[in-house]
Order: sequence, then C-alpha cells, then structure tokens
Amino acid sequence: MRSGRKVGLLLGRPQIFDVTLVVLLCLPSLIVLPFTLLDDDPDTAMRAGLFLLAVPPLLARRRHPVPVAVVIAALDIAGRLTITPSLSILAAIALYGLGRHTTTRRALAASLLPVTAAYAVTSSASLTAGPQSSGAFAFGALFPLVLTGAGLLARSRAETRRLKESIRTEEAVQAERRRIARELHDVVAHHITVVSALVGGARVNLPTEPPEATQALLAAEQSARQALTEMRHLLKVLRADGSGGDDGPVTVPSSPGGFGLVGMAERVALCGGSLDAGPGPAGGFRVHARLPL
Repeated sequence: MRSGRKVGLLLGRPQIFDVTLVVLLCLPSLIVLPFTLLDDDPDTAMRAGLFLLAVPPLLARRRHPVPVAVVIAALDIAGRLTITPSLSILAAIALYGLGRHTTTRRALAASLLPVTAAYAVTSSASLTAGPQSSGAFAFGALFPLVLTGAGLLARSRAETRRLKESIRTEEAVQAERRRIARELHDVVAHHITVVSALVGGARVNLPTEPPEATQALLAAEQSARQALTEMRHLLKVLRADGSGGDDGPVTVPSSPGGFGLVGMAERVALCGGSLDAGPGPAGGFRVHARLPL
C-alpha cells in the first residue's frame, strides 16, 4: 500500500507523469525498430520512426498546447495519407491537452477549427468516393472536436473544484474571525467594563481630597473607556468578511459602538441558546433570549 501510494504521488506530478507517458509510448517502437531493420521491412521501420518522431513533443503539451497539437496532428495526417494511421493515440493525447491546458477561445481559433477541417478532408480523401465518404468526413470532423471538448470539460471541472476549495477556505477563515471576535467581546470587554465601573464608583464615592487621587481615578476610568472603544474597532476588523456585499443596501447603525441584535444573537448562540427579536404583542420591540441552564 505504501509503495503504491508513493508511486501515485510521483505520477501526480505533471513533469514526472509526462516523462513516464513518453517513455511508455516510445518503448514498443524502440523494441520493434531494430528487428524491422534487420528483417528488411522498411514500411514497419518508417511507421516506428514516425511514431518516435511524434512522441517527444508531448513533453511540452502543458506549456505549449497549441503548437504541440498542431505538430502532432500534422504528423498524424501525413501518416494517414502515406504510411501509417498509428499516430491516432498521440493525436488524441495532444488534442485532449489542447482543451485541458489552454482557453476555449484559443483552442477553437488557433488550432481546433483548422485541425478539424484537415482531419475531415483527410478522412474522406483516404476512401473512395461513395456512401462511405460522408461517414468518413463526419468521423474525421468529430475526432478532434470530441477530444478537445473532453479536455475543455476536464479543465472546467478542475477550475470549479479549485473555486469550491477556495470558497471553503475563505468560509473557514471568516468563521474563525467571527469566533475570535465573539471571544474578544465576551472576555475582554466584560473585564474592561467591570474595571471601568469599579473605578468610576470609587471616584464618585471617595473623598475629593487629595485631588491627585481623583485625577488618577478619572484617568483610569477614561483609559478603560478608551480601551473599550479601541477594542470595538478591532472587533469590527475581525468581524469583517472581506467581501464587497452580492446587491443589498448599506445601512448605518443609529447608535455607534455596538453590534446590536447580530452581536446578541451570536453570543446567545455561542452559549447554545436562541434569540427572538421583533415587535411585541402589546407594542414596542421585544427581545427574548433562551439560555440553557
């Protein structure tokens, strides 16, 4: 299992996969070519040689899909008209790579339409005129269209999969930011508020003399309030989703400094409870929270 997994990881790398593919495709021709030369079989030798000539460009099919598809398709068409139709598998790989590794517009405009026409004409010309000619023409036209279309479909699915993964990652980041924001509000704000209240109470109830003590308590109370204000600004940053917002109107809260019902609902949900808010039965506005005890 471990060795198979390692092989799978290696083949999952594009460069290693392409090299392995080229080696496996070249091996049969490399084995056959010496025997055909010894047996004085020039036709088979030419087929093997043409095949070996067409395989190496596949190494560049990811970086330069259009030139590779054109070159291999031209070699395949030349082979169909002369000595061998055995390059079809290489043309299939190249045409699939054309759709897989380039844009739809480039695939159609730069290579697919000319290649389709060339295959259609070649397929019909390779047969005698008659009922079979139209079928050969249709097959030749469909050959590059189907393969390039399969590559385009695979690329679209891969892009969709990457987009979904990106959205899931972004949602996880936003959820973590909201969790941090809730914890900051529930822990830090509570303690700063208590400190501010205690300092304010001490300042009011203690004697006004000496004035230095009153000034120190007043400064401490103001510092606590300033800390609350700055923490709310930080809280807004942590709660921000980073999105522009799909077509809803932008609203400005009437009272600055808090998160209103949204913050209340988040804190209640954090405790496992539920919150209902809306017009009361007897008028006014009613906020009802249920907390598990």
